[in-house]
Amino acid sequence: RQAPLDRLEDVSPEFERIIRKAIQPDPEIRYQTAEEMLRDLRQLSNGAAQPAGDSEINLAAKRWFLPAKLAMLNHDYVNAMAFAKTGYESGDRDCARLIAYTVYHEARDKNPELLKAVMGMLEGLMYEGDATAGCLYGILLFKQGEIQKSAKFLSESAQQGGAIAQYLYGRFLVEGRLGLQKNDPMGIDYLFKAAEQGFLPAIRILKRCISQNPN
Repeated sequence: RQAPLDRLEDVSPEFERIIRKAIQPDPEIRYQTAEEMLRDLRQLSNGAAQPAGDSEINLAAKRWFLPAKLAMLNHDYVNAMAFAKTGYESGDRDCARLIAYTVYHEARDKNPELLKAVMGMLEGLMYEGDATAGCLYGILLFKQGEIQKSAKFLSESAQQGGAIAQYLYGRFLVEGRLGLQKNDPMGIDYLFKAAEQGFLPAIRILKRCISQNPN
């Protein structure tokens, strides 16, 4: 009996590689994040010959992400952060920001110096134009109770094109949260921008808005 993927017709080899990587039984070979798979799909839709998942930068991500992940499982947050820093210095922004964010949540209230380093790394990525890092920075500020600063960084990240920030900022505008004045037109505009990038939570909330206000 053939696997379902083998029976698909008119599937390009590039698309098949993405699907096979997504369903790999070996977790070290599978996509580490949904964002990584989405990036490959976007490159494929733009006519790229080779998915981003096979690029040198993603090999670097695997090189530093996995030992950092192991360090975090062992509650060794200092070494996890060291791996993130090495990945960042080698150009692996995805590794750095994801590990920094995870370390923050695992180690907060336990190691003030480590948390300061995490925020510093995200801030550095943000000022280099990394919209996702800016969004994460804004979320962490929110969790620390710095509401106005959080809104500022989420807004900047949304303007830079970060889908997660567009979703969060748009939703807060629609709902009048985070100290923001309720602004349905602007909020829905940001939600549409996030939805256009394939961000599923934005698509869901837009469907809900449309069903509640069909006109």
